[in-house]
Amino acid sequence: MSTQDSNDSNPFAPPSARVADVPAVTGELDLAGRGARLGAYLLDILIMLIMLILFAVVGFSLGIGGAIGFPGDPSLWSILSIGGVLVLYLLINGYYLVTSGQSLGKKAMHIRIVRRDGSHATAGRILGMRYVVNWMLSAVRVIGPIYSLVDALCIFRESRRCVRDELADTIVVRA
Repeated sequence: MSTQDSNDSNPFAPPSARVADVPAVTGELDLAGRGARLGAYLLDILIMLIMLILFAVVGFSLGIGGAIGFPGDPSLWSILSIGGVLVLYLLINGYYLVTSGQSLGKKAMHIRIVRRDGSHATAGRILGMRYVVNWMLSAVRVIGPIYSLVDALCIFRESRRCVRDELADTIVVRA
């Protein structure tokens, strides 16, 4: 009997397979730092908060009661305010997101969204998969907060990709 280095001819050897990893992002792309991504997110939230406050001020000045509403009994104006803020946010940032892959917060932090291979991300990919789907998943009762936490914590992986990045096949790089 001869000894072989390979288990190819051994019928009793466990099966083996070689699994290749997904190709890494090209070397010229410089991933955005976690701090820059957090700063851009906080700036975008601040912009949305300012818009929500403006809607509330308009509601109170028009004499519409419960402009902000209570969590258990939202008024029509509070629902319209939140919807209006989301639409206004998409209108303000939509152009920049589609043309340059940057929201106002990302512009301020000098980062942008691109496809994983470095190419330009389409409007459907950025607005649809990264924003609208993410907002819808976050709005689901009980599961939404858990999803949001997991999405945020994924930034600490080596790839620095959140769940929304995985869904849209995008990365955030320095601009």
